[in-house]
Amino acid sequence: VGGQVALRDPRGTLIEPHSGRELRLGTDAVNRYEPKQWEGHTIIFVEKEGFAHLLKAYKVTKRWDAIVIGSKGFAVESCREVLQKYKRLLGDVVKIVALHDADPAGYMIGKDLATNLPRFGENVDVQVIDVGLTITEASSMGLQDEPFQLKRSVWSMVRNMRREVVRNPDGSRRPLLDERAWDSFMPRMY
Repeated sequence: VGGQVALRDPRGTLIEPHSGRELRLGTDAVNRYEPKQWEGHTIIFVEKEGFAHLLKAYKVTKRWDAIVIGSKGFAVESCREVLQKYKRLLGDVVKIVALHDADPAGYMIGKDLATNLPRFGENVDVQVIDVGLTITEASSMGLQDEPFQLKRSVWSMVRNMRREVVRNPDGSRRPLLDERAWDSFMPRMY
């Protein structure tokens, strides 16, 4: 009765820390999924789905009592629906540790989780701890660059990112892209 339902293909995997149960994050599976309260109190959101399985293999999920969501990019609708289900179990507080690349999509994934809270539903306290390295942080640690080609279709997104501001855990604000990231992402056009 009512509107149409569009079934979406899985765009990630959820791993429960104690049961080891894995859920492919597609519409049908998420609709049937009922999380257990004892499974965890924190969610680790990983941009790369394969890293979620590494966290399980090294027992990070059990040690941190953390549910892991390995995603193929941005937090898709089914991922947000799973977060709604955990919200009910976790006292309307969802703590998310976000791991992502230091490329334009990674920067936006961290910001999307931290600032686009209305998409997670009403009265949700989402606390995001963004542990994805910035280009400046990675450079200061002496980590090696991974060259990539920024598609022309993404240039406008990166230009818009330069105007974005994010809130630090202490409440202060900083630009989403610092000068080093901007120089790294954008080709010399001037």
